[in-house]
Amino acid sequence: MEEIRFGNIVFLPGLNKGRYPYCNSLFIDDTIKAVIDPACSRDVLLNIKKTKGVDVIINTHYHEDHFAFNYLFPEAELWVNELDAPCFKSLESLYEFWDIYGTSLEPGFDEYLKSFNYQERVPAREFRDGDILDFGSTKLRVIHAPGHTPGHSCFYCEEQKLLFTADLDLLPFGPWYGDKYSDIDQTIASVHMLQKIPAEFFITSHHRGVMKGNIDREAEIYLNVIQERENRVLDFLKNESTIPVMREKWLIYEKPHEPLNFYTYAEEVMLKKHLAYSIKKGRLKKTGDRYITI
Repeated sequence: MEEIRFGNIVFLPGLNKGRYPYCNSLFIDDTIKAVIDPACSRDVLLNIKKTKGVDVIINTHYHEDHFAFNYLFPEAELWVNELDAPCFKSLESLYEFWDIYGTSLEPGFDEYLKSFNYQERVPAREFRDGDILDFGSTKLRVIHAPGHTPGHSCFYCEEQKLLFTADLDLLPFGPWYGDKYSDIDQTIASVHMLQKIPAEFFITSHHRGVMKGNIDREAEIYLNVIQERENRVLDFLKNESTIPVMREKWLIYEKPHEPLNFYTYAEEVMLKKHLAYSIKKGRLKKTGDRYITI
């Protein structure tokens, strides 16, 4: 992938095609100069800081692969969604939203987070759905798209017909809803909402980068993964089972990934989301610590 300019909006591809621990970023090259999700490349961002200057950094949400290089811009204002703002203000809130406390990830997680340069920081602006971010001639409308995180936000530039979908990345792997306040129903609703926005260009945070034209097919494949995960869980629970047993079957991720400690934790969190989702839909019942299909 390479840099692409849409008026004053510059697509900055992340290293390794924006794969974790990087993401694709946007640079707003206007009267107010801003970087959205500064985690594409340290060298690229330092060059922008040196040659252009950066007045504002904006985070679409509080995940580490999106704030990794926030620290490079201590003089810039930080703008974030009001619902995710606590995670930027305090490490304690970040851990609470991630649901780290008391899990296998808690020991040593401080060291892991240091590799993403986390620093507590009070946002200068906490935006919400429908707000217009005005950079001069460039204006972005905030599209609150929760489910991934409570405050997960996308941005739409009407002039360029461009929508930044952030971590609703429409990848065949499917959505991530592995935090404490992540929500499957909200994720589905957010994707359907994005499909209705009259954009011609769609920029995602990972892998795909820039897409042109209708995204209905990509959205369908993306959301179908939720049902595929659900079907695996329900099929396995034709015979009752417990969370520890199900976790070892990799019903969400289908196979182990590295680092194993993190993905084992993520598998369990997303599995619990599906169990709660299926109980709410009347497809499962729970007795003690055991689950079975109805």
